[in-house]
Amino acid sequence: MRQDKEIYDGEINNKNRMQLLGGIISFAMLLLIIRVFFIQIIDGQEYKSMAERQQQYKINHSSTRGTIYDRNKIPLTNVEDAVLLFVDSMILEEAGNMGLIGIGEEDTEILGKNGGTRYKILKVNNENQEVMSNLLDSYWTYPLKTYNRYYEKQPAAHIIGYITQWNNKGAAGLEKSYETILNASKPEIYATVDGLNNIIPGLGFKIKNNNKNGSIITTLDIELQKFVEKVMEDHDIKGSVVVLDPSNGHILACANYPSYDPDNVTEYLSGQDEEFFNRAIQVGYPPGSIFKIVVAAAALEAGSADMNTNFTCNGYELINDIQIKCSSFSRGGHGDISFSDAFSESCNSAFIQLGKMVGSDSILKMSKRFGLGQKTGIPIDEENAGNLPTVDEVKGAGIGNLSVGQGELLVTPLQVARVTAIIANQGVDKGVTLVSEIIDSDGTSIQVDLPPQKRIISKDIAYTITEMMKETVQSGTADNLGQIFQWNVAGKTGSAESVYNNKEVVHGWFTGFLPADEPEYIITVFVEDGKSGRNSAVPVFKKIGEFLYQMDN
Repeated sequence: MRQDKEIYDGEINNKNRMQLLGGIISFAMLLLIIRVFFIQIIDGQEYKSMAERQQQYKINHSSTRGTIYDRNKIPLTNVEDAVLLFVDSMILEEAGNMGLIGIGEEDTEILGKNGGTRYKILKVNNENQEVMSNLLDSYWTYPLKTYNRYYEKQPAAHIIGYITQWNNKGAAGLEKSYETILNASKPEIYATVDGLNNIIPGLGFKIKNNNKNGSIITTLDIELQKFVEKVMEDHDIKGSVVVLDPSNGHILACANYPSYDPDNVTEYLSGQDEEFFNRAIQVGYPPGSIFKIVVAAAALEAGSADMNTNFTCNGYELINDIQIKCSSFSRGGHGDISFSDAFSESCNSAFIQLGKMVGSDSILKMSKRFGLGQKTGIPIDEENAGNLPTVDEVKGAGIGNLSVGQGELLVTPLQVARVTAIIANQGVDKGVTLVSEIIDSDGTSIQVDLPPQKRIISKDIAYTITEMMKETVQSGTADNLGQIFQWNVAGKTGSAESVYNNKEVVHGWFTGFLPADEPEYIITVFVEDGKSGRNSAVPVFKKIGEFLYQMDN
């Protein structure tokens, strides 16, 4: 019996142990199932992402931003196809130099290194098929199609601006002003690699967060912009040209020379030619005799003078023992001269007399109405407001400088174009516009409202000034311009004394509109140290006017 009991108890104990072991195993299996459930279901995506990250490296290059267009929706950016070529660094080292494998320095740009030192990224213009074929056929090379942000010779570089390469953010111009539109989405590109950071053939590249960016449509005309820049380069002038459509204030061209390459801004940081300056809007200059447009408007409105008013020019004016010369000084003055002739011949003596008759307060008030001393409102942060002197600054002899556009008075070429447009529009200010439309990332088009129109001077006053500007071209200081094909021109020259880089210079101006009787275009030309508007600015105006005529006819 006792032996049977011992056997029975042993069987019970074994059964209990087996049940306990089974329970432990079942519990462990349950824990394992739960863990697998969490790994695969709950945390599966995170682990999957971790695994993918271990097999990928991010390609550091500027992602495609939204496009900036001209008025005809022709791209001003994102225009040139390019290919990023990933080439084994050892191949480049063995080749000794890029020229040995068919890559010239002008064809490629090293953008960065990723995945250790295994690969170098070369940017090759898509048009250079020979270079790409050589690499793709002969070496372990992986291509990724992309776009060059800028042209090799970027039109309207100062207006477009540029981006900082390391973070793809706008740093100047429209790139900066519309950063939230142009760079709303930041796609990331990854290459799939093995454990040794070798790109795995056939898997290519993956793009994450590939949403679209917005874009903007400007009022610029790319063909006109390119032509204006070429004319400035051909004439080798430092300065700026602005072309407006007077009917709506649209900026058709805004050119500066010399310019710069937005892809290589560091090369210009210490440039002696100040290539970064947007001379059209960023710098204020003394206007010289083109300011006589404003003085004439103030005098006509105040009734201080009319077309029957005459002056006497002895070649200079003496104010508080300060002599201000007229261009006729060397020949003893213009003598007796009418208001109209004083304008067309740009007689300083007559306009100083006129300024004293009108008074500095009236001239400054008229200047403000014409938009001087304030920004035009275009969406570029770098715009300069210029400078209007205070009433105290133009007391005494100061009225002499003010009357001929000298002294503390500073304007930008864009402001001058706006003044000219007011005359062309029979006294109405329609403002200036640079961006006409914004397209959101979802494709929604948002029309940009035009500035409100405002009458500045009467039609009669605008007509009188227009007639004097026509006479300036027909028989005055701009008679070297003459008629442009079938178009008559109305305009005003200016030569402005200034101090630039610690030396005395004379800037050249010419601003006008054509056709004179039914204006279609405003053209303002500014030439830094151009000596005279007649000799430096008028020839540039003429070339642009001829292009516009041929474009329209």
